[in-house]
Amino acid sequence: MADDAGPIEVVDVAAVLAGVIPPPPGGLVWEEEAEYTRILGELGGDIEELIRAAEEDEGAEPVPPGDQVEAALAYDDDGGAADYELDGARTAADEADGQVEAASAAVPGEAWQDPPPMEWAAAPWWPPPAYIAIPGMPAPLVPAPAPAPAPAPGPAPGLVTVAIVNQTRPGATDFYVGDSWEVTVHGPANQEVRIHAWQDGQDRGEASLGYTHSGGEFRLEGSMSEEHRGSWFEVWTVGGTAAVAPLSFEVI
Repeated sequence: MADDAGPIEVVDVAAVLAGVIPPPPGGLVWEEEAEYTRILGELGGDIEELIRAAEEDEGAEPVPPGDQVEAALAYDDDGGAADYELDGARTAADEADGQVEAASAAVPGEAWQDPPPMEWAAAPWWPPPAYIAIPGMPAPLVPAPAPAPAPAPGPAPGLVTVAIVNQTRPGATDFYVGDSWEVTVHGPANQEVRIHAWQDGQDRGEASLGYTHSGGEFRLEGSMSEEHRGSWFEVWTVGGTAAVAPLSFEVI
């Protein structure tokens, strides 16, 4: 091979086709062919020698410019102007491919099976904590539940109480003629209710008014008339037990 032969010059193809510049002596060579030329030049090959040898093997017919590099490489692969370094690299690659195929064939078929599908189990649910403990931080104060309201106070068992209210003028402690009134008595259940009354200091006598019900209560209603004018003092009893405080009021 000639040592003074270098890679074919790469020119602007568009400029050559447009007639701006003359074509190179060896004809147009595409960029990919120039890369082949560079590789063969680095390995010590002579692209022009290979092209001439390829043309002689094909009956001395000229090879088209676009096929010259492929023809030269094919001629080189067929053992013409052999490039031993390039052939050695190709041989090593072929051997590596064979080793990969042999290793793949040695793997048992079970190794290529798809993994079984994963089964997801629901995690147990736990209620969140009342607070998250942080080292160095005191736990939050949790207010104690409010105590249940105490039942309304009532009279002690066996205790007798009596009260009178002005229904016409609520809150008034005296009565006018014509005002409505209500007396409420609490004491032992199912016991007789009696009254002993005094009007303006005169004893008006004693009378039985009825009985307390099963809950120990007795109620009596009425209205003040002209004959009720004056100051009244009354003692109420339930089952013979007098109320803790007598009634005292005035009718005007």
